Amino acid sequence: MPKTFQMTDAHMTAFSQQSADGGPARACTAEKTADLLVKVKSRDDGSPVAAARAGIAGPESRKGTTNSDGQITFRGLAPGSYSVEGEKNGYGPDRRQAQVACAVPNQVELLLAETVLTVAVKEREKGTPLDDALVELSGPEKREARTDHAGHAEFRRLSAGTYVIDGSKEDYGKDTTESQVVLAQRNAAELSLPKRRLRIRLFDAGRQAMPQAPYRLTIGKDTRKGYANQTGWIEEGLPDSNLPESCLVEWGPGAQAGAYRYSRTVFLKFDGGDEQSMQRRFHNLGYSADRPLASNISRFQQKYGLGDEQNNGDALAAVRDEHDNCFRTCKELFAGLAASRPSDEDVA
Repeated sequence: MPKTFQMTDAHMTAFSQQSADGGPARACTAEKTADLLVKVKSRDDGSPVAAARAGIAGPESRKGTTNSDGQITFRGLAPGSYSVEGEKNGYGPDRRQAQVACAVPNQVELLLAETVLTVAVKEREKGTPLDDALVELSGPEKREARTDHAGHAEFRRLSAGTYVIDGSKEDYGKDTTESQVVLAQRNAAELSLPKRRLRIRLFDAGRQAMPQAPYRLTIGKDTRKGYANQTGWIEEGLPDSNLPESCLVEWGPGAQAGAYRYSRTVFLKFDGGDEQSMQRRFHNLGYSADRPLASNISRFQQKYGLGDEQNNGDALAAVRDEHDNCFRTCKELFAGLAASRPSDEDVA
C-alpha cells in the first residue's frame, strides 16, 4: 500500500535536492529506475503554473517546485504507484495517481483551481454599474484594482481568508464591506457608492437654526433655489464631473428681493495633507481660514480634549477623520454644522 504523503516544510528541505534535476538515483540499476514528469496548469485557463509546490509519495517520496513552464521531473524513481500532489498560494490543490514504469515516458498533469474574488461596484441610487472605481482589499493580502465597463474588479489567485473591501470613485461617497474568500472558488462581493451630495444646516446671526429659510446655492454655473426643512437643513446633489473648488450658499430674509442676508463659501475639494487642504477642512468645520494653521490646530485640540501634549500630526489626523470621513463616506455629503454659519467666528 502506498505511503501517505503530507506536504510539509520538512519534506521540502529533505527532497529539494532531488526535484527538478532528479538528484542522485536510488541504489539500483538504471534499468529499474524511471522518471516522472509532472505538469501543473491552471484549471481556469490552462496556463502553466510556475513556482507551484509538487510532491510525490509511493515507493519513495520527493518534493520540489515547478519551473517557468509549470513542470518538474522527478528522476531515478523506483517503479510503482505514486500519489502526486500540487499546490500554490492562490490556488486550490490537486492530487492524482500515477503508475511509474521503467523504460516508458511517465507523465501526470495537475490542474489547480484559481481562487478568485469579483467585486461588483454600483451606484447606490440607480443600481447601475460604475466603471473606473477604485477597489482596495486588505486582509491576508493587500491589493487594489479598478472596475471595468461592467463595474467589475477581479482579483485572481488570491489567498483565502477574510478581507475588508473598500470602494471609492470621484464624485461619489465610499462603501466598505467584508468578504470571506474561500480557496479554489469564485467568490463575489458587492459595493454600492452613493452619489455625492451636499448637506448643510442654516443658522442665523444668533446661531439659531433657521427652519424653512429660503436659500440659493451656486455650484459653478449651476444655481439652485429652495427652502430649508423643518430643522434648517438643505440637501443638494453635486455634479457628476467637473466638481468646482467651492460653492456659495446664500440664505435668510431678503430672498424676494434677490438679496440674502447671509452667505458662506463651502470648499468641495480638499484632498491632500498640505496646509491649504487642511485650512479648507478647518473652514468647513467652522474655523477661520484666515488664522494661522497652528492656531486652528490648537483650538481644535481644545475643543476635542486632545490637549496641548498631542503633536500636530495627531491633531491633523483627527481633523481629517472629523471632516473627511463624514464628508466622503456618509450617505449624504456633509459640510459640517458650522460650515453655513453666518460668520467666521470659531466654534471652539
